[in-house]
Amino acid sequence: MGGGVCAKRSSSCLLPLRANGMINGDNHQLSLIEADTLFRKEPLRTQGCSLSVHCLGPFRVYTNNKLISEWYGFKGQAIFKYLIAHHEKPISSDILMDVLWPDANAEAARRNLHHAIYSLRKALRQHDPSFYCIHLDHNSYCINPELSVWIDFVEFEHHAQAGRKWEAVDELQKAIAEYGVAESLYLGDFLEEDPYEEWTGSQRQHLQHCYLQMTDRLSEMYMQQGEHANTIALCQRILARDKCHEPAHRRLMQCYLAQGQRHLAVHQFHVCEETLKSGVNLPLSEETLLLYKQIHTP
Repeated sequence: MGGGVCAKRSSSCLLPLRANGMINGDNHQLSLIEADTLFRKEPLRTQGCSLSVHCLGPFRVYTNNKLISEWYGFKGQAIFKYLIAHHEKPISSDILMDVLWPDANAEAARRNLHHAIYSLRKALRQHDPSFYCIHLDHNSYCINPELSVWIDFVEFEHHAQAGRKWEAVDELQKAIAEYGVAESLYLGDFLEEDPYEEWTGSQRQHLQHCYLQMTDRLSEMYMQQGEHANTIALCQRILARDKCHEPAHRRLMQCYLAQGQRHLAVHQFHVCEETLKSGVNLPLSEETLLLYKQIHTP
């Protein structure tokens, strides 16, 4: 096998997801738990895929819709995560050894790699002994390119990009639908269970930035359409990841005011003021101060 994309995306397994969370009526205030579940009422539909991988939030892997529950060793799972994160191309044995056993000599590292690959293949075959997932070619490993593979962060970026394209041509309802699907896929940060693995850092930051940028646009679009409950829920989710996100604080203030909950708008202003002061030592923007004056205007 030559170079190129190693884990292909099968169009048959990329079934359409519908954005959820449109609520009739305005809730005055939603808890973080309510905000977390608002957009997640419909399960991900990946039944057409041989391999489904969830890296956003809790790490989960399904082979033919059956959860891999036993990994037979940490290093085998780590190799799989690395291959998924770099699914566009095969990864050489030398790179895997450098990443996972940087202090071992060449012989020991190669022995460790072979043992970890054996454990990984065993884990992925626990539901089907014939399941062939880890492919080796010219001393490089990748996900078997013949499998239909679904990867959550790939789909997240795909729908976020689709939303941006629809928004650019003023197809706002289509943009909202795509952004909503992307938001529903972001159940947590990329490989959040491995915060100290250096190789995960840049991709985690990239996806975090993409998420915050996308949800900022989506929350603004919700607010413009008078979807106050959706705006509140989404802004709470934004602030759970970036408590200093001033536009999200401001949109909460605007929604509470529109709902007639002036006291909640005032409270949100003071939360924003204190958070920015203690978190990044920055003053409030003129836009936020002007909004606060409007709140106090009869």
